[in-house]
Amino acid sequence: MNVKTCGLPKITNAPENLTLDSGDTARFRCTVDMTCMVSYIEWYKHGDNGTMNLLRKGTDPGNPYAFTIYRVDAEDTGLYSCVAGNILGETVETAYLLISGSMEHRISSKWIIFAGVMCTIGKGEM
Repeated sequence: MNVKTCGLPKITNAPENLTLDSGDTARFRCTVDMTCMVSYIEWYKHGDNGTMNLLRKGTDPGNPYAFTIYRVDAEDTGLYSCVAGNILGETVETAYLLISGSMEHRISSKWIIFAGVMCTIGKGEM
């Protein structure tokens, strides 16, 4: 394998937004170009208060390019991010999981994503 330091990691296949029924399985995938130096791949869920909760580290057993949630329910609705990092910084790709019928699920912020950068605006219901 040809390894080179060529800047920030490149995510070549970002996780996709999902709309599922309660009880289904959510599968997020994130393909990272490993020809450039990549130190870690991590998965996060965004909290209602703007925090990011670590769900999976690249050193955990299994496939670091995938994150799976079995038997989803309304509490699983939200933003999920794949983060690839190296010594120069991080690249983040984010997808939204919506569980059908969970629109009445209250959250404290509305989210807008611009080119991989997440911003919180106002308060209210989504």
